[in-house]
Amino acid sequence: MSYYVTDYSTTEVELNDGLRSYYYKKCYCSVELQGEYIIFTAHRVENNAYRQQWSIAYTDFTSPSGSAAAVLAAIQVLINNYSAATIAAAEFGQYFSYVSQAAVTNNIGAAMAFETLDLSNGVTVEDDGSGTISRITFGSTGIYNLQFSTQFQSIANTPHDIWIWIAKNNIDVVGSTGLVAIPARKSAGVGNEAHLIIGWNFLLDITAGDFYRIMWATDDVTRVTIETYASTANYPSTASTLVTATQIK
Repeated sequence: MSYYVTDYSTTEVELNDGLRSYYYKKCYCSVELQGEYIIFTAHRVENNAYRQQWSIAYTDFTSPSGSAAAVLAAIQVLINNYSAATIAAAEFGQYFSYVSQAAVTNNIGAAMAFETLDLSNGVTVEDDGSGTISRITFGSTGIYNLQFSTQFQSIANTPHDIWIWIAKNNIDVVGSTGLVAIPARKSAGVGNEAHLIIGWNFLLDITAGDFYRIMWATDDVTRVTIETYASTANYPSTASTLVTATQIK
């Protein structure tokens, strides 16, 4: 019988035994010389056979050909000439705010603002047309993880409710609302406010150009706000809001 091994593609080799061809991923192949025999091993192949091994006399090769060492070296060059497919860098964005934020009307949604860029590749936060930097905009189609964290404060003497949801392209997303309660403040005076940090994530199927806003509402807009805090000698500053969007597919 006569055999040959040749480049089939940038990622595969073709081994032909004179009757049929077999195709193997280069990254799964190895080759060695044992006496007069070339030992060609495919450690994983695509048909669920996890190992195939060929033992072929070097004189049975028509291509490559030559001495045993020459045949071995030529096959090694073919295997090592592996060119992986280019994978585009995942898109992402992280933004936050150092601005205190308040809703306008009880029980009516307001968009959270994220005016400060931290990291970004293809995900931006833009003005929503009202002067609020709230539109989380995606440059590429894909599956994304969207996650937020928000620092709430209350100066009320009683607990109050907070609703949080997302809106896609200015349309509220059904089923996305979360309802939480912030407790009453400890007592009157600065430093005795109630504090609550809230965050969770959404897995989103994005089409390029889609934008989302993270919305919130409260039943007491004068006493429940989103707050930022300055650094002290003991700990760093606190962002009022933080959002990250990461492409996962």
